[in-house]
Order: sequence, then C-alpha cells, then structure tokens
Amino acid sequence: MCKCLQACEKPALLKEAPVLAQLKPTHLQDLLGLHLYQSLDSTQAEAQRFIKALGHVPIDCYQTHVFLAEHQTKGQGRYERCWVSPFAENIYLTFVVKMPVQKISGMISIAMGLRLAECLTQLTGLNIQIKWPNDLIFAQQKLGGILIHTWPVYESSSSYWVCIGVGLNVNMQDDAACDISQPWISLSKMQAGTCWDRNQVAGLLIAALFDGIADFREQSMQSLGASLQKHWLSYDAYFGKVVELLVGDHNDCVAYGRACGIDEQGQLQLQTRTGMRVFSSGELAVKLRVKKTETV
Repeated sequence: MCKCLQACEKPALLKEAPVLAQLKPTHLQDLLGLHLYQSLDSTQAEAQRFIKALGHVPIDCYQTHVFLAEHQTKGQGRYERCWVSPFAENIYLTFVVKMPVQKISGMISIAMGLRLAECLTQLTGLNIQIKWPNDLIFAQQKLGGILIHTWPVYESSSSYWVCIGVGLNVNMQDDAACDISQPWISLSKMQAGTCWDRNQVAGLLIAALFDGIADFREQSMQSLGASLQKHWLSYDAYFGKVVELLVGDHNDCVAYGRACGIDEQGQLQLQTRTGMRVFSSGELAVKLRVKKTETV
C-alpha cells in the first residue's frame, strides 16, 4: 500500500516534521520557513503580506518560504474565482521564491504544472494530465490548479518575488463541494474513497516545486524552453483535440482549432483554418469544442 494512504476516521492535521521529511537536503538549504495555519483568507494573500513585511531584509535568489493552511475563507482561483477550501480535507499552499528578473517568464507556470503532474502521476499510478496552462485534471475533471503572481523585490529591481499558489483536492467528498461549478475530482474519489496522508502529499508537492525551480536555476531559458515543450506532450490533456479559447469568465470564444502542444515560450499552439497561431495564457481559458461537425 502507498505510504501516503491512511485510515481516515479523523482528519490528521498538517504538521511540520512529516511535511519536511519529504524534502531533499538541497531543498532544505533553500527553505527559510514553513508556515502552517489553521485558517487564512488565502495562502496567497498571507504570503504577499509576509513578503511586504520583510521590507529590505536581504534574501538570496532561490531562497524560499512556504505557506500552508487547513482552511481558506477566500481561496483564490483564476479570474478571481473562489477556491472552495473545506477544513483539513485538501492542500492549500503558496510557495514563495526570489528569482532573477531574467528568469521571469510564462514558462514558470508550465514548468510547475509539469512537475506537479509528474509527481501526482508517480504517487497515484494514474494518468494525471494538464489542461493548458496549468490545471491538473484526471478523466476531464479538475484535481487541482496553480495560480502565480510575480512582482519586483524593489523598484527597478534585478530580482522578483514569485508566488506559486497550489490547490489540490485530496480527501474532499461531494458534501463539501456543493459550491464547485465545474466537474471536479479528488485523490480520494479517484481511488474508491481511500484517504490520503496530507502531510506526505504536501511534502511531495513542495519537493516537486523545488525541483521545478531548480530547472530555472540550472538551465538556460532556451534549453529549458525546448525541454518543457517536449515534456508537455506526455501530460497534455487536449493534444490533437479541437478546442475553444475563451476570454476569462465571459465565455466569449476568441479562437478555435486543433491543439498542437506548446512552443518554447509556453504558449499554446493552435492549428486553425487560417494556419498555426500561438496564444499566451493571460485571461484565456481552454475547453473542448462540442461542435464536432466543424473541421479544422
């Protein structure tokens, strides 16, 4: 049985030691703080407050703080949507890292999504996929998501703060998810109601994010872009399928075509009737096109 499975009569709360036990020595060297909370408005908001309070305290590039909460009252998703966050059932975390300005690009989102999908595929033995740019899905149902914010450390700074927010449905069941408006799934529902040890899952996710950041640290952006483009094909939920690109919450279709993976900048490649086009994520969302009589 997987070490991350446990009896689930009473939810085990997140604790520092079992989370840190999943990290490599190299991860621990760069981790300045693991911050655990019973309840927050959101881990993203708390991380941003913490960084603001640091002021001019010196922190080296690639050093990190991680924020975890048992519950969020105003969990954040894309387009300012609420992320449903019941107590002690899922994982809500924000990973904050300082990075050189030349490493800041849309590829961060792609790289973190790939690392998490790979981690969860290895953990579950199931095929976890990514819906561009970084929704984690299983069988066309949302398992988790990533939200990234960046801002300069100082005005005219040569480095940036990168806040990587991750929400993962772990042990959530239907009774806690009545406010979710899209198809969703949890690790527990994927495997017949099995309960997962959130401490170990959280630690593995944090380790995966550290490994993703190490890719930026160790590789040139050109080399990393080519590697991510190739790796994406193993996890792309929509490759070869006809999809629509929608603007934010408005559901206005701005383009449709056959998804052809990503380019070396992490942009979606779409084969349309007028040729190949590329799109950066921004306020765009992707969904399968249901009008199957049309051809591309």
